[in-house]
This record gives sequence, C-alpha cells and structure tokens, in this order.
Amino acid sequence: MSSRRRHHVEGPQLDQTRGDLRSLRIAERALGASAPEAEPRPEPAGPRRGRPPLDDKHYRKIALMYLNAMRAEPGRPILWMADKLKQAPSTVSGWVGGARRRGS
Repeated sequence: MSSRRRHHVEGPQLDQTRGDLRSLRIAERALGASAPEAEPRPEPAGPRRGRPPLDDKHYRKIALMYLNAMRAEPGRPILWMADKLKQAPSTVSGWVGGARRRGS
C-alpha cells in the first residue's frame, strides 16, 4: 500500500519563505519601474554576418507577382510562382508571407 505525503511547511520556515517571495515581488516591481526606456542600438561598425536582409523592393515584386499568379493559376499560385522564379515552393511561400507581413 502506498501513501502520498504532502510537504508541509510550518512556523519560522513558512515565514522565511513568505518574506523571500515578498522581497522578490518588490524587487521585480522596482526593476521594472526604474528600467530605462529602450534606446535604439547603433548599427555595428563592421559587416554583418549571414545573408543580407531582403529589401522592400523585393517584397513588392513578390506581392505583385502573387496577384498575377492568382489570375493565371488561382488554385496553385505558389507553385506557379516557384516555376517562374526557379525557386523551391517553400522559399516562395516564405517570401509571400514576408510580403503580407510588410503590407506590400
């Protein structure tokens, strides 16, 4: 027969735990209130690592092409674009999503 035992804290140990939690909450509020406003970070001086980001012009071109693809192949616009651009459908789908997020 197995029995479950609950961990029970009493007396001074409980008071210490309550005090620790209260101090933690006060510290969190103080840090949140005194945090300086986020200042824009300066651009790094050297070249950035990785692939350069795609610009608005690229996403505008993708958005316009998507509109044309909807007319040409309404059921499969991404596949139509992938064929025209010689890219993987997943890549084109990501570009279309990026254009939608930017509102191009």
